[in-house]
Amino acid sequence: MIRGPVLTCDPVSEKGIRLVPTTEEHLVLREQWENDPIVIGYDLNNSPYPLTLTELRVAFHAENPPEAVAWSIEYDGKIVGRVGISLVSELLRTAQAWVFVGEAKSRNKGIEATALRAAVRFAFEQMNVAGLHAATCERNTELIQAFEAAGFEQCGTQPHSHFIDGNYLADWLGFLSR
Repeated sequence: MIRGPVLTCDPVSEKGIRLVPTTEEHLVLREQWENDPIVIGYDLNNSPYPLTLTELRVAFHAENPPEAVAWSIEYDGKIVGRVGISLVSELLRTAQAWVFVGEAKSRNKGIEATALRAAVRFAFEQMNVAGLHAATCERNTELIQAFEAAGFEQCGTQPHSHFIDGNYLADWLGFLSR
């Protein structure tokens, strides 16, 4: 996965949000976030938890598709989350957008939507993507609102995507055209 270039999100004066290349130093924060019960409850990849720093380092240095790009989200000078564009289809000119704010104190402040808008702009302008997919667990209403604030519209649901706390939950599916 390519570490994206520094992107200053707009409006700069309002939130002070930047997208910066992820460094190995950020992995300690990721270890904390990805072992947070709230983050685990919304995980779409159904990753094995807990994730160790060693596992995150291996993934960080692995050979990932070069067409995917990811950033760390910086808010007021502190790394608070990640955002990216992955699963790029050159044939269809589509990709998957994703975001999460792992730092609990920084959630629900509009950071996700602001970071998504910058990543979307990069995907459309630099990656020649014509459309972006998004997906999240239906109970993750804050993230659904962030996707919608970034311009995504719901295009469906995918039932039985998760089995959490004894219940099957669907995914909210969104799409944004260029």
